[in-house]
Amino acid sequence: MLTHLYKILGGMLLEYQFISFRESERWGKCLHINLFKKKTCSFDCVYCGDGQTELKTVERVFTGPVNRIFQEISDYIEKNGVPDYIWYSCKGEPTLYVFYGSLNKKIKAAYPDIKLASWTNCTLMYREDTCEALNLCDVIIADFDGVVDEDFQKINRPHEKLNIDEIAAQLLEFRSQYPGEFWLHTVFLDGFNDSKESLTALIKYLKKLAPDTFYITLGQIDEPLSEEFKKNLEKQLEKMPFKYQYD
Repeated sequence: MLTHLYKILGGMLLEYQFISFRESERWGKCLHINLFKKKTCSFDCVYCGDGQTELKTVERVFTGPVNRIFQEISDYIEKNGVPDYIWYSCKGEPTLYVFYGSLNKKIKAAYPDIKLASWTNCTLMYREDTCEALNLCDVIIADFDGVVDEDFQKINRPHEKLNIDEIAAQLLEFRSQYPGEFWLHTVFLDGFNDSKESLTALIKYLKKLAPDTFYITLGQIDEPLSEEFKKNLEKQLEKMPFKYQYD
């Protein structure tokens, strides 16, 4: 859970409901935005550190006024200085916030020199306005755990309206025109998406997608991933024309 921060504004105490600050070895000084009080997502991933999805939806939701969220961002920066990044690291899927695009526009207009970054599970990329909003981000980390439908159902437990083939196609289209730094993040789990078939299919897809960085998490639910899988993964990655790194 994100810790609330407090600052004095005009003689009054302003409670920060949507932002928190953390430093990262990889990203530096980061101001994080969390748009949801309860976990709101189009997935209910078995590995999610935020726990079970409380509102599973593919419909956009309102969780707070854009001006209020932006006020917290600008107030924090005014009083604490400029961060290296403003990050959407939400308790759920950030593009489900109905004013995600409007907020991105306000942030980039006010702070063009601060890098804006966002996680996304790619499920709303069929929407033109979602892609336009994501294009305003300097960095995107796309969560994508595989292209095999059986794996997708087991590991991501998606909303019933979602189809992995459609999501994969939408992600390819988005990547082809995205101007920023693009990372693809995959969580591998024993018994979920670690079969030879699953890995071969994902590697084939990655060659088409060509992320700037492939970001890998070797997760664990019950049993750790086998050494055989890890060796096969490394062997496959040696041939890739892009960078990769482990969590």
